[in-house]
Amino acid sequence: MKKHVLIIFTLILVFSCIFTGCTGADEKVVNTKDGTIIAGDNISWPQDNMGDLAKPNAKITGVIKGESDKSCAVTFSDMTKSDAEAYISAIKQHGYQSLIEFTDDESIMFSGQKNNITVTFTYNTSAKEGSVSYILESSSNDEE
Repeated sequence: MKKHVLIIFTLILVFSCIFTGCTGADEKVVNTKDGTIIAGDNISWPQDNMGDLAKPNAKITGVIKGESDKSCAVTFSDMTKSDAEAYISAIKQHGYQSLIEFTDDESIMFSGQKNNITVTFTYNTSAKEGSVSYILESSSNDEE
């Protein structure tokens, strides 16, 4: 589990750095042996890879889909702080128990778990952007 979380956070950081300036309407798609990276100005919500999570009230700007582990990370922009807070409430209403909750003047973060699923939501209040990740853990412990 620790490796999956570390990999997803690393991918989110790299992905955000690479595609932050992406403002074109065309989607950029990169396929790798481990998954798919999609970047663009207004991408469709990857519902098949996000379990019971609904699309946030924001513009989807990037998607990273894991091929073998069914994990997915989504970056977004143009979200209000109240929409971010409402999204965290909706995650909790789906039964995700809090692992980490953090709020300060610049950011909001929530990480929760339900069964073998970990969901992490981050939001930057100044930039009005953030990410949400959905990680489905395997039932074996051989990767820890």
